[in-house]
Amino acid sequence: MRLSWIDKLGDWNPQLLREIKGRFKPRNLIISTIISLLGQFFLLRTFQAKLPFVSQDLSTPTSHSLCTGEQWEYSLPTCLTDAAGNLLINWQMWWWNVFFSLSMFGVFALILAGTYTLISDLANEERRDTLNFIRLSPQSAKSILIGKLLGVPSLLYIVVGLAVPLHLIAGIGAHVPVSLIFSFYGLVVASCIFFFSA
Repeated sequence: MRLSWIDKLGDWNPQLLREIKGRFKPRNLIISTIISLLGQFFLLRTFQAKLPFVSQDLSTPTSHSLCTGEQWEYSLPTCLTDAAGNLLINWQMWWWNVFFSLSMFGVFALILAGTYTLISDLANEERRDTLNFIRLSPQSAKSILIGKLLGVPSLLYIVVGLAVPLHLIAGIGAHVPVSLIFSFYGLVVASCIFFFSA
């Protein structure tokens, strides 16, 4: 008889299984998915709204930080157009802005919100007197700590994890080397481990 992945998870770390079962309710999963997808949608719409547009007054050239022309006024490049009248946009810079914003959002969401959820969970366990019950269980302290670190902010991991594809696309569009992107992910994971365990 083969064990399901839930049984294997419970054998490996019962505390993690307890945290995941408490949080992975369909309603919570749907809300986390909606928050992540809507956040990404509004972020893209915000940056799309910042794109330059063709000025109606043709006597003064349009200047914008995302244009590709010569410097004109206030150190902003002038906007050039192609033969069809479309603006030539510095898409690499646009993708860089999206990449940077997603990076900052992900770091702050994981570290600040993750630390908050861990502190809140420990306070709730202490208030309900279940923390001593956990300490008296046959699990090792290391197993309990790993279960808490992975399980308590698990919905937050889903929110951020759903943004990883857009983050990768933005990084590649900004010509950031993939090795640097994955190095950034490793640094974020190490930072989360440090802050969460502290």
